[in-house]
Amino acid sequence: MLVVEDNQGLREYIADELEGAYHVEQAVNGIEGLKKAVDFIPDIIISDIMMPDGDGLELCNNLKADEKTSHIPIILLTAKQTDENKIEGYNVGADDYISKPFNVTLLAARINNILESRKKLRERFSTHTNVSIEESAIADIDKEFLKKVVKIIEENLSYLNFDIDKLATALKMSRRQLYRKLNALTNQTAHDFITNTRLEHAAALLITGEFTISEIGYKVGFSEPSNFSRSFTKKFGKSPKKYLSDQKVI
Repeated sequence: MLVVEDNQGLREYIADELEGAYHVEQAVNGIEGLKKAVDFIPDIIISDIMMPDGDGLELCNNLKADEKTSHIPIILLTAKQTDENKIEGYNVGADDYISKPFNVTLLAARINNILESRKKLRERFSTHTNVSIEESAIADIDKEFLKKVVKIIEENLSYLNFDIDKLATALKMSRRQLYRKLNALTNQTAHDFITNTRLEHAAALLITGEFTISEIGYKVGFSEPSNFSRSFTKKFGKSPKKYLSDQKVI
C-alpha cells in the first residue's frame, strides 16, 4: 500500500493503523507519490487531494493514464465534501472517495472491499483467453495492455529463449513492474502468462490438423516434446492427443 499525504501526523497515523495488514510505503506529496507508485507498483493507493508539489487529482490522473500503473485502485481523501468535488475525483479515475475527518475502520473496510473485488476479477484470468480480455470489466487501457502482451508473445512463439526479461524490455517496463501488473490483472506470474499464451496457441494449431504434436511443441517454443505434452496436460487437463481426439468428436 502507498499512502500519499503531506500531513505527517495523519500520514503516519494511517500507516500505523494499517501496517499490521499491509506493507505500507509513504510519500509526502504527489510528485514523490508518483515516483513511488511507478517504482513499487502497490496494490492500492490512499492519497490526499490537497497537497503542495502535485495534488491528489493530478497524481490519480497521471497514474490512471499510464499503462504501468493504470490498474492500481486509488482512494482519495479530502476535506471537501460537495458532489462537485467527488465528481471531479471520479472523473480522473478514482476508485473511491472518503471525506475528512474519517474513521480508520471505515477506511480499512473500503480498502478491503476494493481489493476483494479485484481479487475476484483476477480469478477469472487464472487461465486467460482473448475472449475473457474483451469481456472483462477492467479498464480499456488495461485491456489494451493485455492484448499487447499477448501479441508480443505470439510474435515470439517459436523463439525458445523468449522470457520474462525480453517481454519486459519489449513493453519498456522493469521485470518488477511487469510481474506486479500481470499478477494484479490476471492472477498469474509473468512466466505462467507466457506459458499459457503459448499453450493456447498450441491448442488452436492442434485443431487445424496441419502439424504433428511434436511440430506444434517446437512452434510454440518448447525444446522437448515431453515438456510440451506435460505442460499442455497440466493446463487443459488432458494430453494433446486426447485434446485433439475430443475436439474431433465434438
